[in-house]
Amino acid sequence: MRVLGAKEYLRSLSSRHRSGGNIQLKQTQRLLSGRSGSTIKSNGMAGDLSSLKGIGRRNDSNHKQAAYSAIQSSAKSIQLYGEKLLSEESASLFSRAEATGQTKEVVTQVKAFVKEYNNMVKNMKKTDDSVNTYFAKELHSYIKEQEPKLKEMGITLQADGTLQMKESVLDKAELSSLKDVFHGKNSFVKKVMEKALFIEKKASTDIANSASFAYRSTYQSMI
Repeated sequence: MRVLGAKEYLRSLSSRHRSGGNIQLKQTQRLLSGRSGSTIKSNGMAGDLSSLKGIGRRNDSNHKQAAYSAIQSSAKSIQLYGEKLLSEESASLFSRAEATGQTKEVVTQVKAFVKEYNNMVKNMKKTDDSVNTYFAKELHSYIKEQEPKLKEMGITLQADGTLQMKESVLDKAELSSLKDVFHGKNSFVKKVMEKALFIEKKASTDIANSASFAYRSTYQSMI
């Protein structure tokens, strides 16, 4: 066995140290590379989650905006149908019905009014809005006041606050009964029509606010 001199021994140690250092350096580089990859993946996942949340917020905002638009449309229609039913002009629906003894025009208008009322109430529930909930309760109270008379004409209150029409009964309703509920200053139609005006105004504001929120959500998800 060859005995190394002092200088050779030191050179051997130095060589092994350099070799070990290179190995350690490579191991450190691999470790850092792995950590860097994890960081990138982590940041990527965070970005994906943020993007998904943004999409969720936008979808929710879009659904509500659609409901607000439907509320606004139905509330406007209720006011238009209500004006025709409440009209006191000589050529009004009830004036013509009294002159001819025919209620078909009045009944057709009542059906349209009830249809829009139901659409409005259904969409108000979709908004999960405390003010709309309050409006819905008030509308419900108007129905309860006239419930017996509405039932006589084939119109019944449902659990969800909407009205169900039995058209075969409504078509045969007496003119005096129709006039009592759907005509006059203190009628069911008058109260609903006045409330629909406030509901329409609120829906207009909600549409603007919802559009603004959707814009902000889209912008934030892109940052």
